[in-house]
Amino acid sequence: MKGVDLRTVQELLGHQDIRMTMRYAHLSKNHCKAEVEKIVPTPSEKAKRSGLRVVSSKKTGTRE
Repeated sequence: MKGVDLRTVQELLGHQDIRMTMRYAHLSKNHCKAEVEKIVPTPSEKAKRSGLRVVSSKKTGTRE
């Protein structure tokens, strides 16, 4: 989760098989979310890239 790839971790720990490294590589949900966001842009990022203005669809001051 600090940015080191698992193959490097495997070598540093002396694991012969990547499966052993994977067994102990537990990623947090926040880390996984951040990695997905690197790959899949959010709607606001898509709008910025296309030059569109983002308008929130959330209602304010009302209760559901």
